[in-house]
This record gives sequence, structure tokens and C-alpha cells, in this order.
Amino acid sequence: MAEYLANGKQSKITVETLKALLRKVGAAESEQRDPECPGLVLRVRPRAGVRWSYKGRLHGKEKRWDLGAAVATREGIAAVREKAARIREDLRRNLDPMASKTDAPPIVAPPASWNWEAGVAAFLVHIARTRRPDTYTDYRRILENTK
Repeated sequence: MAEYLANGKQSKITVETLKALLRKVGAAESEQRDPECPGLVLRVRPRAGVRWSYKGRLHGKEKRWDLGAAVATREGIAAVREKAARIREDLRRNLDPMASKTDAPPIVAPPASWNWEAGVAAFLVHIARTRRPDTYTDYRRILENTK
């Protein structure tokens, strides 16, 4: 990978670059940044192989997100660049890109509310079960005579 990073220049990551790196699996650990997509890094590691990752800042701390194994196809490179663009957009909004994103539950009409008589009847059943008979009589007189 040293030839790709020679003189501090960043060369464009292409299918040929990936094929060359995939032949060197097991070599010393190294990284290559993608100049077309800021934050996107191609990592070569002796045991893990060649993997894509995104390096960025979230809440003031530098973090790295793994984007999966490198695949030497144009579609694979394009898909990884799209993932990196989504991560970059989430980081601009100060959101964790790998946090689970769920859609809000659908809005459901609330159940029909009780009318006064049904509420009083249910409450008096509760009072009859949990309080003394005189308390029940007092509550019943008050509630049944309230408009």
C-alpha cells in the first residue's frame, strides 16, 4: 500500500486499486483515504483483510464506523460511497449514523371517550368494591346529582 500513499498523495480508489490490495491480504496494516469521498477509508489489516470504514467526528469525538468488506467492483465502490455520504449527512445533523432508525408508529384514532354516565357507573363499581358502604352512598349521591 506504500506505493499508493507515496509522497503523501491520495490516488483515486478504483477497481484496479482494490484488486491490487486484495492480493496483498496479510501484509502490514495500512490505510488509504478516498479523495472523492471525505472520511471514507480503505483499511488493509493482516487478519481482517481489506475493509471499508468511515472516520468522522460525533459529539466532539473522533469515531470510526465499519462499512464492510471491500468488493472489487464499480457497483461495490459506488455503494460504499453512498453509505459514506449518508453517514456524513447524519454527522452534520449531529446524529449517530449507526443508531437504529425506526419509523414513527402510525397515528391511530383514539378510542371513543366515555360519557358522564358510563364514567360514574365504573367509578361507583370501584368505590363499592374498595370502600365502606357509607362512603359509596356519599359518592353516589354527589355524582348522580351532578350535571
